[in-house]
Amino acid sequence: MKTGMGLKLGQPSDAAPDLEPSPLFLKVSPPANEAASLGTRLSQLLAQETPDTLLDRLGEFKRTVEDALRRSSSAYQILRQLENSGLKDCARCTRELESRLAGNPHYVVLAKIAEAERAVRELTTTHI
Repeated sequence: MKTGMGLKLGQPSDAAPDLEPSPLFLKVSPPANEAASLGTRLSQLLAQETPDTLLDRLGEFKRTVEDALRRSSSAYQILRQLENSGLKDCARCTRELESRLAGNPHYVVLAKIAEAERAVRELTTTHI
């Protein structure tokens, strides 16, 4: 039986090269001293991060998450409008919208970012 390329099934072809496993699929572990070196470099990079740059990066990430949440949730859009309106009598509505958003992953991430921002600010005020 022949295939479309003129090869018989079950017979090796002289035209087909020997295939070796791709290096992309080989599992290679770095030597222990190289792994320690990577850890040291990572620590150095993190040590170079100032609180201000960390807050800037958190702010950028926060804006990205807020944009995604604004596009996907009408409850979040209404909540932001209520917060920006300055109305004092909307506490019940705000609580209702916040409870609806409590299961939204974007909203949860925004809360965690706010916690991280507070923690960085607290650290900078206690170390100054």
